[in-house]
Amino acid sequence: MVRSHAITQGPALSHEEVDLEDEPIEADERAPFVSMLNKAEGSVETYQITRPVHEIPSRKTPPFYTKSSSEACLKLRSALPEYDLLISILSKNGAWWSSFRHKVEVICQGSYEDLAAFAARAYTSSDPAELGMLVVAYARSTGHNHHLYGLVDRLAIPDSAHSYSAEAMELLLLLAKAYSDIGQPRQSWMMYRKGLAISEVMGLYRREMVSPRLKSIWWAFYHGDRFSSLLLGLPYGFNDAHLGPTIEPYNTPIYPEQRFVLRCASIAGKIIDRNMMSGKPSSASSMLLDEQMDTIASSMPLSWWGLPESLPNSYAETDELRNLLLLHFYFFHVRISLHLPFIVGTESISPRGSHKLACLEASRQLLKRFTLLRTEIEDFSIFDCKTSDFVGFMACVSLILCLSQPRPDEIIVPVPDDDQKLIAQVKRIFEREEKAGLTKAHLASH
Repeated sequence: MVRSHAITQGPALSHEEVDLEDEPIEADERAPFVSMLNKAEGSVETYQITRPVHEIPSRKTPPFYTKSSSEACLKLRSALPEYDLLISILSKNGAWWSSFRHKVEVICQGSYEDLAAFAARAYTSSDPAELGMLVVAYARSTGHNHHLYGLVDRLAIPDSAHSYSAEAMELLLLLAKAYSDIGQPRQSWMMYRKGLAISEVMGLYRREMVSPRLKSIWWAFYHGDRFSSLLLGLPYGFNDAHLGPTIEPYNTPIYPEQRFVLRCASIAGKIIDRNMMSGKPSSASSMLLDEQMDTIASSMPLSWWGLPESLPNSYAETDELRNLLLLHFYFFHVRISLHLPFIVGTESISPRGSHKLACLEASRQLLKRFTLLRTEIEDFSIFDCKTSDFVGFMACVSLILCLSQPRPDEIIVPVPDDDQKLIAQVKRIFEREEKAGLTKAHLASH
């Protein structure tokens, strides 16, 4: 029989009434054999073996949990401290949560749930996925206990013999972010790739999928896979051509920020395609991609690109600033990656000179956002992510390379004062983080 990997819903039943082998069958009707059966003249409607994907609801009624689910919850709950201590840790160190929720929210304009409210609900949950999210949130908030991520992956993510709930998919997103935050981009990439593959099996990429929550999960995996693949120099996991013959991934979203980030992800895919090809990359085709990035940039109002002269005072305004800066950050990361192959050389005129100027400006703009994101308010950075730190380091190196490349006439051009100050500011941030890391390592060893 065809195994179900879709999100299913139904009333909680006794173990005698339900066998996991008899779950509703919801195969992707694009599968060749399934499609053939559906189109057969003699097919009987009451025995149709597929159900339109857009009719698959998110789980709202209590799900059916097996004995293994109860055992998983028991093991996960044992990894948590007592409730009052847990809430205290999350309250003091849980500022990172809003950036995770925004990752899903900006993709689909979904609802927001703060960490304290989520913790109060999930602490007594019988759903391994929800409890797993709480364990990941606890480990991320402590700054250590990273071994719990692997525990959650083993206990709370269903194997291929079971259906995947929306909660389990969001847990994969949280694990991907957590690994990225602690500087393990390869593990983060694996979580994104795993989620992307499961989403494809569930048919979430299909245009007729109208559930906002499920669509948001799909776009979040799509977006995360593109940027992590670009960073690591790996192939991406989903071809845009499979979205339809006339639809590009950014034509589906209707919100400006949503369209913006997914259009950036689409360009990232084209850069990956270029980098994967044998031989030297084409300067001409790369400049055409740069023109597309200009179009993406101009899709947002000029005021949207502005940077504040001073940092906000309220948490809500800080969250809003962080989310805006991260969108800028992704854009300039893509643009730097677009021009990197062309910045080493002595030509000061087109085409190599054009690449240098574009990479120089993109690096400069990314670092301006990076220094703001790494600004500390009450001993906490606005955004704390080791993988983003590496992107900042990469941008700083590319800035220095662009500034230090010799000219054919051997004229020495001094580095502008603003760039010198920016480089020095980035250096101080890394020195501060190095010192903080050594202190944490010392405390953890005692």
